Amino acid sequence: MAPPTSPHELWDKYKDKICDDLPWKISQMYPNDPEPSPELTYDYGLYLLDQQLMQGGKTLSEIAQMPLSTLRDWGQLAPNFILHEQLNYDQDQLAAQVQLALEKFNHEQRKVYDAVMQSYDQNLGNMFFVHSAGGGGKTFVCNTIAAAVRLGQHEDRKVALCVASSGIASLLLDGGRTAHSRFKNSYPCP
Repeated sequence: MAPPTSPHELWDKYKDKICDDLPWKISQMYPNDPEPSPELTYDYGLYLLDQQLMQGGKTLSEIAQMPLSTLRDWGQLAPNFILHEQLNYDQDQLAAQVQLALEKFNHEQRKVYDAVMQSYDQNLGNMFFVHSAGGGGKTFVCNTIAAAVRLGQHEDRKVALCVASSGIASLLLDGGRTAHSRFKNSYPCP
C-alpha cells in the first residue's frame, strides 16, 4: 500500500473525526482546562499522531506541509509510548504462553531458558548467544523468555525489548522491531 500523496489534506479533512475523543482526555490531564479549544485538541491529536509515527521510525516533521504540535509540551503528561506498549500485554495470555512453552521445550531449549532466566533473576547481566540450525526453536525460546520477563513471574514485571537486525527476523519476535527502528530516536523516559 502506497503512502498517501497529501497527508496534510487528509488531516484537514478528517481531523474532527480523528480527534473527537481528545477533549475529554485533555480535560483529564489538565483539570483546570475542562473545555479545551479545537486548536488545543488538534494540537494534542498531532502530538499523538507523531508518537504513532515514531514507533515506525518516522516523524511528522518529515512529512511535507504537515502541521506540527506546538501549543503544549504534551510529553510531560502523556505516557512514554514504548513503556506503555511494553506494559500493556495481557498478563493471562503471557502466563498461558509461558506455561505452554515450558511444557513443549526439549532438553536444550529448557537449558537455554533456565540459564537466561537465572541470569535475569539474579541480575547477573550475562550475555547469551543461541545458535542452531533453522527450525531449531530459537525464536520460540526467545519469545518465551520475553513473555516471562513481561509477565513478571520472576520477581517483578519488567520490559523486554525484542530487536533483530533485519525486518524479516523482527517480525518473528513478539513485539519485535529492527534495532534501527527501535533505537533510531532517543525517547525520553517518564
